[in-house]
Amino acid sequence: MPPRPGEEAYAAEREGLEGMAAAQYIGVRATVNTSSVPLLRIVIANAGFQMKHADLAVDMIARLARQPSDAPVIGVVGPVESRTASAVALRHLNRVGLPAIAPALSADHIDSNSNLYFQISPPNRDQVHLLSAYARRKGWKGLHIYVTFGEKSSRKDDLYVATLLDDLKKEFKGTSDLTSTKWHPGRSMQRECDYRGMLFFAGRWSEYGDFLAGLRQACQNNDWPRHLVADDSVNRYMANKTLRKTAPDNLTMLYVSKSGLATCSSLRRPDPDVGQFLAAVQSPDLLSPPRCVGGPGPQQWIGEQVGLAYDATMLFSQAVEQLAGRIRVWPQPWDGRMIDPAAVHTEILRGNAKGGWPGVTGHLSYDMGSGEPKNKPLSLLRVDDITDMDKLPTEVFVCNPRGAQGAAVCNSSTADRP
Repeated sequence: MPPRPGEEAYAAEREGLEGMAAAQYIGVRATVNTSSVPLLRIVIANAGFQMKHADLAVDMIARLARQPSDAPVIGVVGPVESRTASAVALRHLNRVGLPAIAPALSADHIDSNSNLYFQISPPNRDQVHLLSAYARRKGWKGLHIYVTFGEKSSRKDDLYVATLLDDLKKEFKGTSDLTSTKWHPGRSMQRECDYRGMLFFAGRWSEYGDFLAGLRQACQNNDWPRHLVADDSVNRYMANKTLRKTAPDNLTMLYVSKSGLATCSSLRRPDPDVGQFLAAVQSPDLLSPPRCVGGPGPQQWIGEQVGLAYDATMLFSQAVEQLAGRIRVWPQPWDGRMIDPAAVHTEILRGNAKGGWPGVTGHLSYDMGSGEPKNKPLSLLRVDDITDMDKLPTEVFVCNPRGAQGAAVCNSSTADRP
């Protein structure tokens, strides 16, 4: 369902729910002729603005997990933002023995807060390697970084922005004209007009619209910065039509994608796991509107969060299915009380040891003792007119899983302009 008029906050959250629905849809269709195969039942929990009430949400989840049930709680898909409150929530979930799989968290080493945690997105340091590789390939000189932390937040609270900034300073150390500025409404952006280096927004999506407005006010002669690039948080801004309508209509930007699935064209490849995801989002009885059907237009846009949430949910689903296949005794019907969260977590580790798990956003594998995926692809998407909802982003650069020497294999697409 598209955002309601005037809605700002929950467009990306809606995409995440769509990804979970697609995973459930595949499970339901696979069991159409039998009622004895385990299915996931999803309970929605809201931890509040900036995860500020995550402690209360975890308490409720823990109480639910302690209640006797034939559908036991096996884990949590979340949290949704890399903040100190999220780290506290992960430590709490670890204490009560509940695994957590985060679709979008990427602050470096946030996995250190739980032994039962996995994330779908690559860590921030991989995002910075992508940016560095692209800047070198394009021959850009200089880097101006602007950071924001969200309303009533700070660097200490915002683990995502803090680790991203540290990674940028480390990766680009020695670069001429390297600056880092905390941005706020009213700050002059005059020096960025016609800037030839990389102007990088390393902040939260909630301030990105005002950031663009500041550029428009300063650069009234349309002498835009030549290379505006935004972090992956901005995909939440791109998911919201209401916010995008107010952007400058002639400003080209790049932004980082953790999934590479923002558009349907990226799914049309010979891969059975990707194929079943594509079939789910195309189905006329699942998402509203269905994706990847008809001609050019908004229906060819899937959304960044859909694939990430889908992979997180499918990781749980596949682990439960494989575990059930080993412990149940046929022809007895399936009984959910035969599994618990610890067994599901162990099954994820078992699958990881055998080579990892399939994912539509990239193969999922983890080093021992780590919840950060290794060798996940990242890409840069270009948008030529932010206000045009019918014109889809174009992938211009991608860093694929690392080669034999450990270096990321990065390539420009044919759509990348000089």
